[in-house]
Amino acid sequence: MFQVYFKVMNIDWMQRPNERFFTFEAELLLRPFSTADKIINRDIVMKNFLFLFLLFVSGSIHAQNYEKIFLKHVENRDTMGQRLVLAEWVSQFPLNPAFYTCCYDYNMRVARIDSLPRPRKSTPLLWIIDDSTAILPEAYETITGKYNAYRITRAFNCLDIGIADNPQRFDMRILKANTMIQLGEYFRVSKVLCEAMEHGLQTDFEWTNNRGKLIKNPIDYTIKEVRVLTQELLHRKDTGTSEQLTRCALKYFPKNTSLNADLARITMARKEYKFTIKFLSDNLQENPAQPELIELLADCYRENGNREMAIRFYQKVAKEGNKSQKARANKRLQELR
Repeated sequence: MFQVYFKVMNIDWMQRPNERFFTFEAELLLRPFSTADKIINRDIVMKNFLFLFLLFVSGSIHAQNYEKIFLKHVENRDTMGQRLVLAEWVSQFPLNPAFYTCCYDYNMRVARIDSLPRPRKSTPLLWIIDDSTAILPEAYETITGKYNAYRITRAFNCLDIGIADNPQRFDMRILKANTMIQLGEYFRVSKVLCEAMEHGLQTDFEWTNNRGKLIKNPIDYTIKEVRVLTQELLHRKDTGTSEQLTRCALKYFPKNTSLNADLARITMARKEYKFTIKFLSDNLQENPAQPELIELLADCYRENGNREMAIRFYQKVAKEGNKSQKARANKRLQELR
């Protein structure tokens, strides 16, 4: 079988503050195909390589063009083309922030496998990621499928270095947390985002996007992204982590109605009615003009079997709430009478 082992470059990023050692090996491989590999068309590989080589010798490609070329290969499902772009892109310093998300995207895309045997349960993924001396298992199995453990760790490496080099990129932190959720590693999510929000507080939440421009309405942006992950955790029936994450957000945004409502929904889902009623009542005593919390308080009384108090607060929502809140309140009132 045709074999070529053509190593383009091997670049090491030495350990940065609070970051572990990371190596990105930009290799072009035409090797004996394993059961996890797709058959690679040699002509496509050489065409992609020659294209990038000509761009390299004719002058540096602008970072945005690297990203466009990479995304074009993603659209064409050309994995080797994506790898070739990363191999050329990684030689450009300073690296554009988009490199790290593309690096992550590539490694996650090639990490999915279907044919490897079930790994031992004694090797949880993120324990491996935290311990640079750990021996990687052949595969890592999650609730969403099997993954090549080496590629998963590389994907997280890309994000970790990206965050270290671009600490104002909140989207990278969200991407890391969301990946942990998708892989079933819920217990790490709150730590990642609590650290992100603490950093945001110290920098006035001046988050930036891929082009280095400031995000508009950064506090609303932060709360919105955190709430999306909280809802995903609740959808997966993990009330513990969702509560940790919500309480952490409330530490920085204690007056936010939506976050307070989220915490009430979480505790109601666990049937902790006594706590929920006190929590909502305290919030409404401080600021009575919060129809969303009034409606939740009415729901809590109804679920707890206190019909009289439920009617009282649904009537209040029917007067003070918005159109949808009034409609729900009137429906509940009809049911309770």
